[in-house]
Amino acid sequence: MKRQICLALVAVLAFGVAAQAASSAVDVTLGPVTDGFFKVESHSYAYAYDGIGDNSVTDDSDTYVTGAAVSFTGAGAYGNTSWQSPTGPVLAAGAWATTNVSPSGGAYGRAYQDLFFEATADGELSFSAPYSVAWNLDSAGPGGTAFYDAQVNMVLSVWADFGEYEDWYTLDQATLYFTDFVEDGLFSADSIEDAIGVSGYFYEKETGWLRVYVDGQATATIPAPGAVLLGLLGTGLVGAWRRRAA
Repeated sequence: MKRQICLALVAVLAFGVAAQAASSAVDVTLGPVTDGFFKVESHSYAYAYDGIGDNSVTDDSDTYVTGAAVSFTGAGAYGNTSWQSPTGPVLAAGAWATTNVSPSGGAYGRAYQDLFFEATADGELSFSAPYSVAWNLDSAGPGGTAFYDAQVNMVLSVWADFGEYEDWYTLDQATLYFTDFVEDGLFSADSIEDAIGVSGYFYEKETGWLRVYVDGQATATIPAPGAVLLGLLGTGLVGAWRRRAA
């Protein structure tokens, strides 16, 4: 019996060393998008927790540039909007988390812009932009997990005026989702680069609205030391009892 308990304690110590480095990170960018908008509303948001506390920051303004960022010892996130003249807006968001401080950590960041324009003639209008998503996941050891997800989105709408009825009408939208999950010592690291776009027909003088959006979320977890200890002790004791009974 004593031997089983000692083996369980050794396993706990070995597990604790292996599981300290569980981590997850993701970064997302979108842009630049075509210029030519008469009004831009920018929004950024970031949230993070590290198992000890949490925090969030928001930044919404009728300007070209915003930024929100939070950081803990075990997690962090950011959301940024910027403008590259004359090519247009660029968005970025990301998050990272580790289990170096507590058994769990997570973060979420997003950024989006509402871009308004007026059609100068009848015809099809198209908007496109390059995007990139990069991630790095490490579940560290038995029981550890690491996860990320991300989104890239564009929505094109026109202001519809039908007398008694006035509202935004969606002409086209494109949404891309990305996600990955690893556990028990596995890892994953890669990146994707491509382009996303939307299009729609406008009549001269019609008002259009293009929303461009990115977000990213990252989490990392390891079993709490107490849970691991109880589980391994239980396994050792049950094994000893079975052998005695046999």
